[in-house]
Amino acid sequence: PVASARAVRPRLLPLRSGDCLMVWTTRYWMPIWARDATTLGGSETIRLSKLPASTDAWSTAVDGPIPEDVTGSGMFISAVDVTQIPDTAEIVMCVMTSRSMTPGSTDPRMLFVYVSQDDGTSWVLKHRLHFDGPIPDIVLDADGDGDVDDTTAFQDAALELLDSGRLCLLSVTENYTWSLTSDDRGASWSVVLVATHTTDQQYAGHGAAITKCRNGMAMCLT
Repeated sequence: PVASARAVRPRLLPLRSGDCLMVWTTRYWMPIWARDATTLGGSETIRLSKLPASTDAWSTAVDGPIPEDVTGSGMFISAVDVTQIPDTAEIVMCVMTSRSMTPGSTDPRMLFVYVSQDDGTSWVLKHRLHFDGPIPDIVLDADGDGDVDDTTAFQDAALELLDSGRLCLLSVTENYTWSLTSDDRGASWSVVLVATHTTDQQYAGHGAAITKCRNGMAMCLT
């Protein structure tokens, strides 16, 4: 039933400590329902669980950080992923949100960047970046004129740390696939257009995946 909460798109991160951290969202809508999500009601939550290296049992799941805009109102959470900085063991979490998932009603779309210094036990909001408004922090510009061309909601995003220390956030909307990269641990992001979706690909529910190959290159899938 629509009223049932579902665990959506879990992501697994091996930690430097030897533990594993899993993060996912609990939603009252599935990704393929994205365009109708606004009408489904319910709330969304980021959830976390750890598998300690010393045991074979996952910890009881707990709530993660709550992405809110400056007015305190919540958002539709469309994506969450984590990675760890090797030299500091700091965990970085990126969360994509929008006002709704319905085209034309997504503003504001935001990227929240959280960090954890204690293997995911607590989180601190470091950056809150806007994709919309008169002066967006991140401009999804498809034709190089400096204006925002993509106003559709994010369907999914996948985060990877490259050997250079660069964060790469593969981000998928209804109309485009984007590569967002940061060399300052999430404070600012550069944008590269990866693909423009053809007509038959313009539907809700796209997924994203990224992994670092042994030669250091990033492999991306949508």
